Amino acid sequence: MKLLQFFAILLGTMFMVSCTRDLGQSDLRPRIQPNENLLPVLEAKAITSVYPKSKKKPYGRDAESIFISEVNDNIIEQTGPKKGYITMRIVSEDTRPEKLYSVIGALSIIPMGIPVILGSPCAAYTQDLEVEVKIQNNNKDVVKRYLASSKNTEYVANWWGYRARDAVRKIAADNLKAALSDIRRQINHDAAQLRAALK
Repeated sequence: MKLLQFFAILLGTMFMVSCTRDLGQSDLRPRIQPNENLLPVLEAKAITSVYPKSKKKPYGRDAESIFISEVNDNIIEQTGPKKGYITMRIVSEDTRPEKLYSVIGALSIIPMGIPVILGSPCAAYTQDLEVEVKIQNNNKDVVKRYLASSKNTEYVANWWGYRARDAVRKIAADNLKAALSDIRRQINHDAAQLRAALK
């Protein structure tokens, strides 16, 4: 009987202290890794209409913030006259729950929820994202267009994963940062050509 009470107290304590990771500002901020060849000053704008406008789903605001930070910190010079525009558009986005982890999560609850409490994933989300970045001169003539895509999976789990809402938000941020990092490298490669076109 005492052994049963001990396990009940242990499980209760673990359940109370187990938690998911919190989504922080560092998760939503791109790495500061400036290109070797920065472009002149460009006005940055993000078109995120693919994301629903909702306070509960702030992916559009996240995407705009990530893009503007990426441009200001890593792609353009900080001072000088404005030479044009740089615009990001989410071309396509598909976020879906992984059925296997939904089944695992449901089955994990059967043995008193122990696997879930110990950190077994109870859900997972995968997202495919495609992003377009367009550079224009001051007359809004398109100088260059770039495309990049990213695919990632994030888990809902105690101790090391995220809450379901935060997992979707985190995966959206990670995919966007990965796609923009790819575009940043392409821009660095084309920097001389771009600077000449933006005079």
